[in-house]
Amino acid sequence: MERKSRQKIEIRNILSQNNFHPTIEEIHIILKKRIPGVGIATVYRNVDKMVRNGEIIRLEVPGQGARFDGNTEKHYHFRCEKCASVEDVWLDLDMEGYINSAPPLKDALINDYVIEFTGVCQQCRHSI
Repeated sequence: MERKSRQKIEIRNILSQNNFHPTIEEIHIILKKRIPGVGIATVYRNVDKMVRNGEIIRLEVPGQGARFDGNTEKHYHFRCEKCASVEDVWLDLDMEGYINSAPPLKDALINDYVIEFTGVCQQCRHSI
C-alpha cells in the first residue's frame, strides 16, 4: 500500500476545489503557503504520479501547457479563448452509444475521448 505523503494530500485538497484547474506553477504557489520550502520538483513528481494512478486528470491547454483537474468523473470542459480559464461542463450525453454506432468509430477500439468547448467566458464577454 502506497504511503500518502502530506504533499499529495495537500495537492488533492487544492484540486478538490470546484471548477479549479490550476497549472503546476499555481499548485506550487498554493502548496508553498501550506508547506513552506516544498520544491517545484516535488510538485511535478507528485502530480505526475497522481495522473498515472488516475487520481487526477491532466488537461492540455494550447499555448499554456497542462492544467489539472481533481474530478475524475467523466465530464467535459469549456476553455475561454481570451483569459484561458477552464470550467467544468456537465452534459447528459450517451457518448458510448454514439461511439458504438458511428460508422467511422464502430469498428475501432476507442480507449477514451475528450470533448472541449471553446469560446469567450461570461466574465470576458462583459469586459469587452
